[in-house]
Amino acid sequence: HWRVTVRDARGRTATSVPARWEMALLASADWQAKWIAAETTVAKADREAGLLWVRGDRSTDKTPRYFRLAFDLPKAGPVTLYSIANFPATVWVDGQQIHRGPNRDTRSGSEPIAVTTHTLPAGRHVVAVAVKDPRGFNERKPHECATALMIRAEGPDGVFRLTTKGTRTTLHAPDDWKAVTFDDGAWPVAEPSKYQLQAFPGCGAFLLRRGVEVTKPIARARLYATALGASEAEINGKRVGDALMTPESTDYRETLLYRAYDVTALLRPGANAIGAMLTDGWYGSFHGLAGRFAFGPPPLRLLAQLELIYADGSTETIASDERWCLSEGAPVVKSEIYYGEDYDARRAQPGWSAPGFDEAGWRAAEVGGVPPCEVKANAGPPLRRVRTVPLK
Repeated sequence: HWRVTVRDARGRTATSVPARWEMALLASADWQAKWIAAETTVAKADREAGLLWVRGDRSTDKTPRYFRLAFDLPKAGPVTLYSIANFPATVWVDGQQIHRGPNRDTRSGSEPIAVTTHTLPAGRHVVAVAVKDPRGFNERKPHECATALMIRAEGPDGVFRLTTKGTRTTLHAPDDWKAVTFDDGAWPVAEPSKYQLQAFPGCGAFLLRRGVEVTKPIARARLYATALGASEAEINGKRVGDALMTPESTDYRETLLYRAYDVTALLRPGANAIGAMLTDGWYGSFHGLAGRFAFGPPPLRLLAQLELIYADGSTETIASDERWCLSEGAPVVKSEIYYGEDYDARRAQPGWSAPGFDEAGWRAAEVGGVPPCEVKANAGPPLRRVRTVPLK
């Protein structure tokens, strides 16, 4: 505890009321919490299968680099195609050009990965990609044209994934090179590229929660929280603090900031619940030339530690771990630092951070990898909402 006394030139004094200060978590050993991961089951399987980039040298006459990936579909049905290139590209499926969507996220650098869905019959199919040789600002970039594809479809034994392995490439192709019937046997197999980005598109927000039982009167309670992504915590349906976009931007390869919150007033005797919404934030958003996850690998992760100090002097720690639950059904369906946020109110789950919530449809959270960076307390003021502009 401490207080301040001031004295003026005439000897008059004034003394403040007693105040107090406390230490937070100063060392990694102070953290009992585990990093818990947030990603969809489909996204995890896609990530584990991996994107395989393949390459070919750029031409001397500025012609495009052509790629062909032939594959056999065991049965008819929907097929999801991921496609990306290091320079502007056009993509065809069975000779039909596909619309890869607007490039709304990119402010500089290459376009992000595109996701398209196609209904295809059983049999032989071909994905064809023409990667344009760059002009202007991009002309001095690496001396290769590269692409990455992944195909996800249903087979007799469930979902299967095909990567770009076996893709063939050339610099000059005849007019019918995109057709399924074209014989590309004379084209060399494309070499793997070592230098391209491999992040899949974001999946919006995730909800994480855990029930907490308070068995004794509480003297004080503190929540320490950070994330690889952006997080907002709630206790018993109430927002924790007013900070936005936490943790703030740092070089996450070196340093990650956490914040401490006084949550004594949010807890009550008996059943309680703590929750957090987790989105891309600074860590998972598209960063121009570096793409998504520029500072480290996916997935998004949460680190949270709730410390209860009871009136009798005993303590209890509620930490993020496998006992938390995760939902992929958050109402925020897209969140990105440059794009903004898409909110679908139909997906809202009232009471998701309150006790007694029905967790049907949720699943146990998984522990994620520990990042190599140092976790430090944030000593600066947070980002806050200072004005709300009414809709006109």
